[in-house]
Amino acid sequence: MKLSWCAYRLNFRHPFRLATGERTGTDSVFVRLEKKGMYGYGEATLPPYLKENTSSVISFLKTIQAECLSAGTPQEFLSLLHQLEGENHFAVCAVEEAFLQLQRKLNKEEANDVRKVNTLSTYTLGLGTEEEIVEKLKIAEGFPVLKVKLQSETDQQPINLIRKYTDRPLCIDANQGWKDMENSIRFSFWLRDMNVMMIEQPFAADHYEMHEVFRKKSALKVIADESITTLESLKKNYACFDGVNVKLLKCGGPIAASEMLRFAKEKSMFTLIGCMSESSCGVYHAAELGAEADLLDVDGPLLINNDPFNGFELNGGIIRLSKLEPGLELNFVNE
Repeated sequence: MKLSWCAYRLNFRHPFRLATGERTGTDSVFVRLEKKGMYGYGEATLPPYLKENTSSVISFLKTIQAECLSAGTPQEFLSLLHQLEGENHFAVCAVEEAFLQLQRKLNKEEANDVRKVNTLSTYTLGLGTEEEIVEKLKIAEGFPVLKVKLQSETDQQPINLIRKYTDRPLCIDANQGWKDMENSIRFSFWLRDMNVMMIEQPFAADHYEMHEVFRKKSALKVIADESITTLESLKKNYACFDGVNVKLLKCGGPIAASEMLRFAKEKSMFTLIGCMSESSCGVYHAAELGAEADLLDVDGPLLINNDPFNGFELNGGIIRLSKLEPGLELNFVNE
């Protein structure tokens, strides 16, 4: 089995604005595993606020190259991979995605025909001017649920603006930007009256008690994102939230994500599968788990203008998967 990788910059169609700042793109590393003329692909997309970056991912891949590629069985490979994981969740996720796809091909289990994912996806509007929001709403035509970024627990303006153009249900992503409990509680009731379904990550990631109090008093479901990223953190803190947004990159790959979704369902939590600002490669693997979640949040490819992969289609909230392969020429290297 041969391992190679390609560093790549994903560029946004519009500047991506959050409560924490703004950026125009995201660095990524695509991983390719090859055996018997067949390929599997994975993706590590690396927002600048992470500990992991392009250099750390490539360094980890070189370790995998030296330590894991001679494993005798798939089980041995995965075991070695996760023994080396440490804090390299994004890198491990990319390798695991590529490995699982390659194994399906080798076992003649990879479906290349177009197939529909039954769970629907949201579309993210982000923050922006009225002109930008109107343009994004055109792209989001047909999506049954829209996701909106809010900067504070008193920020009514984006909701009022959106309601000038659509009455579709909304999900709020606060990105840890809210501070005041009483304002947040009052705001949740106003949001409910504006046809909002849920609030994702209102407070700082480590403010578990604050989330637990808010959950009991909020008019809306409270969903964890940054507060719960692994199965261990889910088991420890699930009672603070009504639901969880599971992201393959944060938890270390599809296998861990599936375990998190099963545990969350056992605890009657609302489940989402989300993504970072990924290309079609990463969200393809996330969408394959779609049947295990209540809602998908995998619109990453629609937010970028240089997606190098084919195989993932998202239109009006409906996902269709086909053969995952590069659509642009990528320079994969192994040193």
